[in-house]
Amino acid sequence: MLYERVYVLRIFQYLVLLCLLSACSSIISRVGEKSQIGKPYVGLKHSTWNAAECSFAALLSFPPAVLVTIPIGIIDIMGSAILDTILLPLDLAIEESDTTKQGICHIDWSK
Repeated sequence: MLYERVYVLRIFQYLVLLCLLSACSSIISRVGEKSQIGKPYVGLKHSTWNAAECSFAALLSFPPAVLVTIPIGIIDIMGSAILDTILLPLDLAIEESDTTKQGICHIDWSK
């Protein structure tokens, strides 16, 4: 009986963690200083670019961190695709802005 409760609580913890990690790129790209509301699927574009940049930066700086950045990036891409599909009518109704946002792990190659 006790083992079943621990198992259920562990699954609940993983589900809460999954919900907290998913679709953050869709939310980040739509709020803040350079909001990109009005661009369809901007969160999906932001999450794929951010996942690639963060994974590459982790590979260059600390290679074992790729074991963490790739699964989080995949979860974020899936969550952003779902949230962007839900927010598609809103994006189509609002006029497109000309701003762009950089990823969290932006690498400046000019230096």
